[in-house]
Amino acid sequence: MKPIYWNDAIRKLGASDPILKKIIEKNQDKVLTTRRNAFDTLIKAIIGQQISVKAAESVYNKLVDRIGPKVSPKIVQSCQRETLKQVGLSRQKVDYILNISEFFIQNPDLVSDEYLEIASIADITNNFIKIKGIGSWTVEMFLIFYAMKPDILPL
Repeated sequence: MKPIYWNDAIRKLGASDPILKKIIEKNQDKVLTTRRNAFDTLIKAIIGQQISVKAAESVYNKLVDRIGPKVSPKIVQSCQRETLKQVGLSRQKVDYILNISEFFIQNPDLVSDEYLEIASIADITNNFIKIKGIGSWTVEMFLIFYAMKPDILPL
């Protein structure tokens, strides 16, 4: 399902930039859709830090092959660090992913779909920035790809 702001946004972008207008016209069938899995979205953002999209997909697919298709906080917490490293994660990314898993387990009310749907950008940011390994870029990726908030510009 496309975001409610989608049509208005692409119309404004097309009107403001002739190059974007051509790109939009060629890609009218493409729509931003939510991943609707908060944990998975954050894990993918961590995996994707400072590596190519293709490399990130490869690491994530290896993780799924190793632990199963349901990548959940409890399953990740139960993994040995070495298992996570073997899929191509650095020691630091292993730490960050375990920190995220722990946060999700300890704070179910702050990570539920129901809460995240109504929480403000500031509340989501303040909650997630407390997790070691999550910075503003990761929160912005989350706001774009999970929460589908408009007007997010990660720099």
